[in-house]
Amino acid sequence: MLLRLNEGMKTFLTTLALGLFFTAKAELPPFVYEEMKRNAENVVVIQILKAPKAAPQSAGKRAQLTYEAKVLRVIRSKSDLKPNATISIQSSYYKFGPGEVGPSNPKKLKKNDVVRAYLNKRKKGGGFQIAAGGHSFEKDPAKPKKKTPSGKDSK
Repeated sequence: MLLRLNEGMKTFLTTLALGLFFTAKAELPPFVYEEMKRNAENVVVIQILKAPKAAPQSAGKRAQLTYEAKVLRVIRSKSDLKPNATISIQSSYYKFGPGEVGPSNPKKLKKNDVVRAYLNKRKKGGGFQIAAGGHSFEKDPAKPKKKTPSGKDSK
């Protein structure tokens, strides 16, 4: 009986360890992203002036992306950001391989995209970095929707 309990305990502990290993590489729960957004030093609406062209081509590779953006509106800023300021933003993008999972990537932005950005001041090298992982760039909810000729909202 004691031997069986030990085998059962080994199975349980192995299963727990594997579960924790795979969980650590899985998508983060929504409340984690919400907390990161709440803790962001700077929340601004930006327009992308320059965007990188390349992202990682092969699986398992991370690319560092640098955007140049114009601040259109400041929601909050510990860095004393002002509208019309031009800022540099460091982001990254990871290309997952087959069967590989992990936290979501930040949205890849293009020139002239307008988004709400959650940013922190970089400690080295100046500029800013994303503050909320894959949720650092999102559509600006305050942006008014355009009306179509039929009177319905468009996207």
